[in-house]
Amino acid sequence: MRSIDASGGLVKWVMKWMGIVAAILSFVVGIQQFVSQTAESSERERQLTELLTVGEAQMTAKDYPRAWASYESAEALTEKGNFLAKLTRRIGKQRQQVRTAQEDLAMRWLENATVPSGNGFASVVDPLLPVLHRGVPTATETRVGDLYAHIGWGYFLKFRDGDRALDPEPWYRKALAADAQNPYAHVYLGHWQLWNRAPFEAAMSEFKAALSSNRERAFVRSIQRSALVNLRSTEALVELAKMADDMRKNAEPGDTITLREVRSTYTSAMRDDELLQGLTRALPLQDHLATLKLLQMGAPNDASLRAMTALLQEASGAPSDALANWRTVRALYPDKTDSPLAKRADAAIKNLLK
Repeated sequence: MRSIDASGGLVKWVMKWMGIVAAILSFVVGIQQFVSQTAESSERERQLTELLTVGEAQMTAKDYPRAWASYESAEALTEKGNFLAKLTRRIGKQRQQVRTAQEDLAMRWLENATVPSGNGFASVVDPLLPVLHRGVPTATETRVGDLYAHIGWGYFLKFRDGDRALDPEPWYRKALAADAQNPYAHVYLGHWQLWNRAPFEAAMSEFKAALSSNRERAFVRSIQRSALVNLRSTEALVELAKMADDMRKNAEPGDTITLREVRSTYTSAMRDDELLQGLTRALPLQDHLATLKLLQMGAPNDASLRAMTALLQEASGAPSDALANWRTVRALYPDKTDSPLAKRADAAIKNLLK
């Protein structure tokens, strides 16, 4: 009996210690797994941060396709280790960060969308719109306005390519319903109204509302300029000059295209009496002269700008200044007497010397 009891006690003792050893081994394995998962999570976070940083730099450089690829790689990383978010059917913090970056990229890409000759905007627009639609349910009111406005702009680009079934205006209206001051929605709507030859003042009101938001002012100006130049009427070109004057007074920098179009407006007035009269009635002569002075800084030998300046100086009661500019204009055509500007300069100089 004692031998049996001793044997049974030994077995229990062995089993007890085997359990303890197993527990210790399980604990050690758990620690190793925890350390491994922590290291893997840290590495994944490092890679994610790196991809987001690279994507942002590529977006800033307007290398949109590569930025898109970087963000897609970042999104793939968030799929790993996102188990809890999947269980709760919520978007993880990192994944939301990537989605926000993708939405920002989609909006910037649409604002600057270009396609090779012979291609349509659909190749750019179609992959971007789902990203913007996806972002609406979790966005703030202001961001909902931004997203809806850019969705509308995407549909406009496709409409411009011939997809006449698309109408961007309802999306601009949805943007304004979410954010009544949204600059994108207002300026896009004004652009759309001029595109469709709606009443001019209605579009001007939208541009004014876009500017009053004090957000994205430089972008608003670029769309305003584009809309006015596309219309190409005397009324629109006069408004373009007024826009340039307002920018000068507010110390807003003008991009290359805007400066070129404003210069063209003033030089066109030298051979378009209706435009010349419209310009001189629209603003005080001194405001025109101040804007022309800025324009000449980028084009000191532009004879038409010099001639326009001389005309306005003469009209404002500064004949000596006008004479100096007419002489400069004439000097730009030393061997020509048949040039319209040379003839006009000769006549003006003769008249001013009387």
